[in-house]
Amino acid sequence: MQLADPVRARHGLPASCDISQTQPVGGELEQPGAELAPARVGKHSRVSVLWLPEPPAPDLLPAFADLITSRDARPDAIVLGDASAPGLLTSWVSKGAAAVVPIIDASGQSTAGADVTLPFVSPESLALALRALQPVMDRVRSLPETFFQSADPGLWLLARLAIRERAVEPVRDVTSRSTIRFADEGVLPNLFPCAEHLSRTGHLDRHYFDRLKLCPACSSARLLIREECRSCRSSDVVEEPIIHHLRCAYQGPERDFRDGQYLTCPKCRNRLEHFSVDYDKPGMLTVCNSCGHTTGDPAIGYVCLDCDAKADASLLRTRVVHSYTLSERGRQAVFSPISPMGKGGEMETQELRRSVRLFVAEHRALGIPCAILVIRLDCKKAETAGIGEDAIAAAVDFFGEMLRETFTPETEILRAGLTFTVLISGDSPPTIEAGL
Repeated sequence: MQLADPVRARHGLPASCDISQTQPVGGELEQPGAELAPARVGKHSRVSVLWLPEPPAPDLLPAFADLITSRDARPDAIVLGDASAPGLLTSWVSKGAAAVVPIIDASGQSTAGADVTLPFVSPESLALALRALQPVMDRVRSLPETFFQSADPGLWLLARLAIRERAVEPVRDVTSRSTIRFADEGVLPNLFPCAEHLSRTGHLDRHYFDRLKLCPACSSARLLIREECRSCRSSDVVEEPIIHHLRCAYQGPERDFRDGQYLTCPKCRNRLEHFSVDYDKPGMLTVCNSCGHTTGDPAIGYVCLDCDAKADASLLRTRVVHSYTLSERGRQAVFSPISPMGKGGEMETQELRRSVRLFVAEHRALGIPCAILVIRLDCKKAETAGIGEDAIAAAVDFFGEMLRETFTPETEILRAGLTFTVLISGDSPPTIEAGL
């Protein structure tokens, strides 16, 4: 379906746009030269729309859309009207719903986690976006009610992927301290440790993306890697050829032989005139301009561009980054009325043990130190004191949140009932014990 240019101009659309590829997170309705795909209308002809932060003008919504004004109703789609809207999302819908309901970004801010970004907002552009997202809305409607009652971020992530029929793909981003970001982190902040856990339980399949080196002081991957002098650690080093005087057997860097435009042996003071007769050049040396130290193998150091830490590159930590695709087990967990991912029970304990074993095996294979920190909460005194179950559960959840903030975002924290297991990469048990 190709719209004439005057029609596009009248409704605030770009000269040409493509709505057939709007499912990937962050997709824009602006791709010059593309053809418009026919709108696909699902089995539900009308859609309900939540517009944040304020309702739009009545004539802005398409005729087939109904505006939601109650917090009790579950929308088919969410429109973010300005930069403050993402912060209001979970005050209107549950976190589970926020993870799966398609989001249209009309704020002009390129909001992370949005399914479609509208460069211009008009009734026609909004109608095109809603019709393009119709398959996603239909799949959200097919979710069992137990999903919306779940407080499990892992299930939210699985459902987000199943609904959009895509993977979790890392993207390079120099504005991020880790230089890698996942677009879905805009909706699921702890996505990386959650995805790692789900891959170990068989709900996601991992695929290698890259191996990063991280600053041991601040975990930043924005590093300057450089050759340095082994003696004074200066980066003012240069490579020079080695000159070997064949007659007296003396050899050294070329600067020791240089005498103006001539070469003179510093040992016997004879002039070297003919290559391969008087001298040869058997290799290269690294010479420090600061202290004069010479070596055939310079040190490799780093400077962290975030915290300015400097040290030998051998001290850098390693982080392996993966993309994640939904497995059949993960798909079943999303659409089953009785989810196999429920907390507690023997199944969760077995999955936790499996996750720990895989974590240790992976780090041993890579030669990376690791540690396992297990924390078990004892709530017997609280129960004896008459504190209710809801209050105890809230306190345990709060402890989990504080524990999450204690470690870096990539640290995986597993929970089974009142037991929290922290999988720490890059540090050995003695180091963790000293820090505690």
